[in-house]
Amino acid sequence: MTGERVKERLEIGGVARAHGIRGEVAIVTHDPDSVALETIKTIYIAGVEYHILEARSADKGWLVRLEGSHAHRGEGCEASLSRSIAPRSGSSRRGAAR
Repeated sequence: MTGERVKERLEIGGVARAHGIRGEVAIVTHDPDSVALETIKTIYIAGVEYHILEARSADKGWLVRLEGSHAHRGEGCEASLSRSIAPRSGSSRRGAAR
């Protein structure tokens, strides 16, 4: 990936492990209060683009169901999103009043 492309992405955490048989991965975010995965539709794992079909909060991160059957290969890799769609700082957080 070129340096230019890297600057376009924001690392939000990493893939901890595959979860279940439905193409889910457990993602641990750098900010434990982050709710970014509630609203985004695309995530990059090890630089590969995946479409998010479902994301739900879990005890130690997020369980994210991805389109495609090879998502489990991202275990231990960084998870990032496009800076252009990244939630702005000060956005809603888990447990915050909305």
